[in-house]
Amino acid sequence: MPVANKIHSFRPSGAGDFSVSSSGAIAYQSFASRSQLVWVDREGRQVGSAGPANVNVKSGRLSPDGRKLATAIYDVERGAQNLWIVDIKSNAVRELTLEPGVRDAPVWSPDSKTLGFLHGFVGRLPQVRIRGVGENDAEEALAPDGFQMPTDWSPDGRFIVFENTGIARLSSDIQSDVFMFDLAHGRKVIPVLSTRFHESNATFSPDGKWLTFTSNESGRPEVYVQAFESTGAPRVTGERHLITRSGAQALRWRRDGKELFYLALDGRVYAVPVKLSPKPELGPATPLFTISTEARAAIHSILGFDVSPDGQRFLIPAVTSQDGPSLVVMQNWEAALPQNRPKTIP
Repeated sequence: MPVANKIHSFRPSGAGDFSVSSSGAIAYQSFASRSQLVWVDREGRQVGSAGPANVNVKSGRLSPDGRKLATAIYDVERGAQNLWIVDIKSNAVRELTLEPGVRDAPVWSPDSKTLGFLHGFVGRLPQVRIRGVGENDAEEALAPDGFQMPTDWSPDGRFIVFENTGIARLSSDIQSDVFMFDLAHGRKVIPVLSTRFHESNATFSPDGKWLTFTSNESGRPEVYVQAFESTGAPRVTGERHLITRSGAQALRWRRDGKELFYLALDGRVYAVPVKLSPKPELGPATPLFTISTEARAAIHSILGFDVSPDGQRFLIPAVTSQDGPSLVVMQNWEAALPQNRPKTIP
């Protein structure tokens, strides 16, 4: 018997945005479809939009060819979060996946024909799956076990990098590690960053010779860059170079590798001039614009942004409706259930 509807839920675990007190009162957060992906310039001025408005979206990834956008949109009616493809030129959209489950964190293959993504479903930890972007293409799991969230696909197409950060690990304070699927050698899983620190958000530099990532070894998450060798046993090598000093939670490269952008803990996006070879040379971080707190918290999803190849436009979430969610408290709700209603005598 429904007590309240349109409540955000996470199908794999059964979690939902509600709570019940010891006295029986119910509190829940109503769900509002009120976000959209928009284009902004380096000053944060909106210059366009991408995909539908008043949906439930938090981040998107541009294809390497610049023609498509992959994003995860949550459907509260179905309790599912599926992948959508947006045509950048026409802004036409289509739902890529229809089956039940949670799909998120899309990453593109270098040829823009295949997506890797997180897929979660009841009774199993989320895993990395891949599929082509055609309507009838099938999903394929790369490995059966463990929490797997992809963060990037190498420019040469050989590696999909992922992290093992999950709800259980966060709640028990077990640190995140970074791994790679080696697609050229039987999809072998290779540990890349495995320390006592929390390392995540691993992303390849455009030339594939460096790996950028966040680590909390300083006491808070900061962006680091370290050389990556793919010959022999793939690994990071040499010195870790600190890029940020005020905290970071997401990062993206400009296509030519001359700038690195990151989302700081204060919600602002910063630009850092970079010269990678032979040793990283970093310029001062310049603040560009702020992504609103409401937009960053639109849904339970991967936080991030993306940038055009020339580094002049950014794809960020924005709130498109003033009608936000609210907290609702229900008392004596049992009395409204059919079996508790007083019977009338004719």
